[in-house]
Amino acid sequence: MKTFIMKYKKEILILSILNLITYIFILINPILLQYIIDNVIMNNEKKLFNLILIILILSYALSTIASFLSNYYTEYVNIIIFQEKSSELISIILTSHKYMNTGDTISRLTDNLRLIINLISLIIPKIILNIFVIVVPLLIMFYIHTKLTILILTPIIIYIFISYIIGDEIEKIEMKILKNNSELFSLFKEIFTSKEFINSFGIEKLFLDKYNLKTNEYKKNILNCAKITSINFSFESIITVIPILILIIYGGLLIINKELTIGKLALFMSYIYLIFSPITELSMNWINYKKIKPAIIRINELYKLNKNTKLSKDALNIKKEK
Repeated sequence: MKTFIMKYKKEILILSILNLITYIFILINPILLQYIIDNVIMNNEKKLFNLILIILILSYALSTIASFLSNYYTEYVNIIIFQEKSSELISIILTSHKYMNTGDTISRLTDNLRLIINLISLIIPKIILNIFVIVVPLLIMFYIHTKLTILILTPIIIYIFISYIIGDEIEKIEMKILKNNSELFSLFKEIFTSKEFINSFGIEKLFLDKYNLKTNEYKKNILNCAKITSINFSFESIITVIPILILIIYGGLLIINKELTIGKLALFMSYIYLIFSPITELSMNWINYKKIKPAIIRINELYKLNKNTKLSKDALNIKKEK
């Protein structure tokens, strides 16, 4: 999988840079807001206000252009990787001597491959963006007031730890779901290709019972996955409120004691809202990665057929020489 990712490192880098540029406007807004409150409003610095307006317009234009390019290039990368990898895998399957269930193979070439492509074009660039959008505001917040930033970070660290545990549980369930999918694909193929045979012997109930058994197992795994994901959302909504309360109570005391300006409190408030969006997104991307991991294993199994095919060809050559 590392080789797979490294092959498309240029595409990942370009998408990451474009995503970072789209966030320039959002990242500088809290800093400009602080200057508007502390300098323009409080000290009546009108020249600074004009400069802030120019910076806002330029950053917004740059972010809009980058957003367009990012969306277009994501689709371009998706189709290019799909063409290359699906062609490779079909070639391996055609030259392999090992029997593979048709429904299972179709599931791997469609659903599983699409998940891995999303890892390259969406999830990895998003994770890089999330880390950047979290780290930059935190560095600014630490610079302004270290103690206040540490207090705000405490519930966030707890949430990240919970998300890590939930991600591991999701991975186990997702492997079962992918297996259920492939079994259902195979059963559909068996039913549709054997319809006349099933009708002739009157064994419709046998196949219907078999289908119901598979769908009940699939439903159980889907609901388990939904339950664990919902737990993650619940923690997210609770923990989002705690840093705001800390900021209002402790930040208010700092303003009263003249240790913090109103502009800097507004900056903190803006960055807390800004940070929580990528933190929750990072949590979801971690869970999405865990969901994709079983798909990676299933695609790797197809690539292993290539090695087995080479070995069988070598063995045939040796026999011919003898």
